Amino acid sequence: MRFSITRWFCAAVLTVPAYSATFTIDATDSGWYDSTGGHNSSDQNYFSGGFNSTTYRNFFVFDLSSVSGTISSVTLRVTDRNNSPTGFPTNGNLTYTNYDISTSIATLTAGGAGQVATFADLGGGTSYGSVVIVNPANTTQTIDVALNGSAILAIQALVGTGQFAIGGAITPNATDADGAFVDFNAQSDLRQLIIETRDDAGIPEPSTYLLGAAGLSYLFLRRRR
Repeated sequence: MRFSITRWFCAAVLTVPAYSATFTIDATDSGWYDSTGGHNSSDQNYFSGGFNSTTYRNFFVFDLSSVSGTISSVTLRVTDRNNSPTGFPTNGNLTYTNYDISTSIATLTAGGAGQVATFADLGGGTSYGSVVIVNPANTTQTIDVALNGSAILAIQALVGTGQFAIGGAITPNATDADGAFVDFNAQSDLRQLIIETRDDAGIPEPSTYLLGAAGLSYLFLRRRR
C-alpha cells in the first residue's frame, strides 16, 4: 500500500501541466528607410527591396507590456501586398531576413533625412530569422517569419516592460529589380507578433511534490503500525 500511494503521488506530479497562452501583438509603428537614410515618420507603410537604384529596408515596433510568462515561440506575421499600382517590382523568390535594431526606438520612429546608420542597422547585426517569399505579381499574401532563439531572448528581456523593434531586409542586398513586403495600406494590414508563452508560476518543483509524497507515506505507515 505504501508504494502505491507514493507512485500515485509521483504520477500526479509528472502530469501537472504548465499554463500556456498566446499573445497577438499589433505593431505600434512601422515604416521603411531608403539607402540615403530617409524616412517619413508619418508613413507606416513598409517596403523592403530595391527600386529606381535605391534600396529600402523596413522595421516594425511592438509594445510588449501586456505579455507575460516564459516565451516558447515567436512569429512575425505581416501582409505582403504586391498589387500596388505604382509599379514596384515583384521578381523571383526573395529571401527576407529580420535583424535586431540597436538604434533607439525614438530615433528609429522619428525618421528624417540622412539617417544612413539607421538604414544600415535595419539590415545588419544579429539575424532574428528569415523566410523565402514567392512574389508573383498582383497578389496579396500573409508572410510568417519564425523568429529564432536570439529574437526570443531579446523579446523575453522586454516582456511586460518595454517596446521591441525588429528590422528587415532582402538578402543578399536588394538590387533595382527586387521588391518584397510592398504595402501601401499598413494600418489596416497585418503587422503582428504571435507570441506563445508558458507560465510555470505557482507550480511547485517535482522535488517539492516528492518530499510531500514521502511525508504522506511516512504518516500512513505510522498510522498502520
